[in-house]
Amino acid sequence: MKTQCLKITLLILILSSSLLYAQEDKISSNSSTSKFKFAAKAGVNFSNTFGDVGDNSSFLTDINIGAVVKIPTNLNFGIQAEPQISRIGNRINGETATRFTFLDIPVLAQVYSINDWSFEAGPKVAVTLDQKQRRDENLESIDRLKTITLGITAGATYNFDSNWFGQFRINHWFSDIIRADAGDTEGTSILLIQFSVGYWFD
Repeated sequence: MKTQCLKITLLILILSSSLLYAQEDKISSNSSTSKFKFAAKAGVNFSNTFGDVGDNSSFLTDINIGAVVKIPTNLNFGIQAEPQISRIGNRINGETATRFTFLDIPVLAQVYSINDWSFEAGPKVAVTLDQKQRRDENLESIDRLKTITLGITAGATYNFDSNWFGQFRINHWFSDIIRADAGDTEGTSILLIQFSVGYWFD
């Protein structure tokens, strides 16, 4: 199953990359708004899990760090990928219960708006990198999550100037994140809210 999931993820990444480079070939090199662009970003996560975790689960605060690769297709529309390392999880009864580390790869359609705003939405693939659980002040590794999970990302970007920008993102995993053989009976998903600051490299 893990091998099949990895093959699906690689296929999605290859198709996404092909789409990005195809769009880059089509756009005009004469317009400064139509250049292939790269940025680095980092920010804060607020996440919670829903399902088998019960009613006492609350939001966990952690970090994200990643990049933005953007291909504008015209003055009003663009496509961008936002690969990032994202740490998320939940708290139960006020104490840290679980913390997951993902390689998160959203591929978003972007619509430019007025007053330096843009709006983005699209699917994402998350690859599980690490799983930890805290019990009685002891931090231990666990093995409950699926290797590959799917979700959707939406949000907005504000450009402070030609280089600095801020992002707001809402992420929802619509596939179960915990394997059935690891005790997932209700279906467990994640809600993730992100605030990030980034810098475009000329």
